[in-house]
Amino acid sequence: MDGDTEHDKVEDVVGCHVEDAVTFWAQNVSRCHDLLKLSCALAEACPQANAVFGKPDFSKIYGGCFSEDGCWYRCMVQQVISSEKCQVLYIDYGNSEVLNRSDIVEIPPNLQCPSVAKKYRLWGLQIPTDQNLNMFDEGKKFLSSLVFEKEIKIRHKGKHEDGTVIAQAEYDKIDIGKEVVRAGFAEKCTSPGNTKDAEERKADGMQNQHRKTKVSVPLRVKRSARALYSIPRRRCDQVAASTRTQNFTGNSVFAPKEKMLASTSVPDARLAQIRPDQKLSEDNEVLRRENINLLQTQKELELKVQQLKRELQSEKEASRKTSRNVEETLHNYIGRKMRNLAAKVKALKEVRQTNKNSRFREQLSESIIVVTEGCLTVPCSLEKLQKIWAEYDLAQERIRLCRNVDEIDELIAKRDEVQQNLYSAVEEFILDVGQLPFSERSRTLQ
Repeated sequence: MDGDTEHDKVEDVVGCHVEDAVTFWAQNVSRCHDLLKLSCALAEACPQANAVFGKPDFSKIYGGCFSEDGCWYRCMVQQVISSEKCQVLYIDYGNSEVLNRSDIVEIPPNLQCPSVAKKYRLWGLQIPTDQNLNMFDEGKKFLSSLVFEKEIKIRHKGKHEDGTVIAQAEYDKIDIGKEVVRAGFAEKCTSPGNTKDAEERKADGMQNQHRKTKVSVPLRVKRSARALYSIPRRRCDQVAASTRTQNFTGNSVFAPKEKMLASTSVPDARLAQIRPDQKLSEDNEVLRRENINLLQTQKELELKVQQLKRELQSEKEASRKTSRNVEETLHNYIGRKMRNLAAKVKALKEVRQTNKNSRFREQLSESIIVVTEGCLTVPCSLEKLQKIWAEYDLAQERIRLCRNVDEIDELIAKRDEVQQNLYSAVEEFILDVGQLPFSERSRTLQ
């Protein structure tokens, strides 16, 4: 036992699960917001996470989909039942159930933090060694009525190696351990230091008796009798509600001393009137029928799952074939289109090249014909113009060389006459040149 460091530590907790008449799980009221954050983070991360296959790590925290509400909670694998199922412990609430491996997934490292709930044992108490199965269940229900969803005060007295806290528990100033003893569901230990061993031996015996009686019943069938105190649920609103109604719930749970003592004798009187063997036989028969129905339902579901798998596989095959056909058809169609386009481009280039060469030859032939056959003739007025121009130059020269004043007037008169003839010849030459086809010849040669 390791309890020295936290001895007499006091904390306020809310009960969330009961294992037996002296053992329960509870959450510190200050961790309300932590539960809310974990719930939101798990709801976001778990649906896309990978399921756990192969051998699970018993020391690792996983995400589990709780069967009763479909929500995700943190859990640890306690036992591998089969290749398809595992028993898990919801570490933030304390209850356990059997899950399919597909409902157990990996969670991110930031969610691998210590559990919110702790396991507590009432200090100095143990379960009586001669307690029968019916009294064991009644003790669980009685402790659940005292601690489940109640805000209770815990005073640490020690701590076992497995983390279980040995503590005194009080609700509304009432010692819960004393009430359990008074009701006859637990007894005081002669040596508080040996409480753990004695309680474990008794609890294990009762749990083994449970398993022998209900060996073939899945865990979720047995949950109906204890669903009140074994379902993971968000405690934030419940903590506030239990705080507001503490006085009312306290009055309904704890009866006066005289009534409490009277109630402790009721189970013994009832047990004396019922034959245990007959009750166990009836319970076994009911559980056997329920087990048969569950096995039949399981087989039907497995057949449906196999059929859906086959249909899914056939759909996948058909989809792959369709995809391949579409890809091949598209590839062939695009190839044909590209080849046709390339052939058309090549033919167009050849046509353009042929047209260009033939046109050039035609134009060159036309130019040769124009140059060789369509010669321009010299106008007749050009020769006349040249002759008159020579006479004009001669008249000018005579005037320049004349030394006689009497002769110069006559020379000037002759020069003026030649000049008038020159003007007439120039105008005639201009008219003749304007009639020549220079523009047409130039356009043809260009």
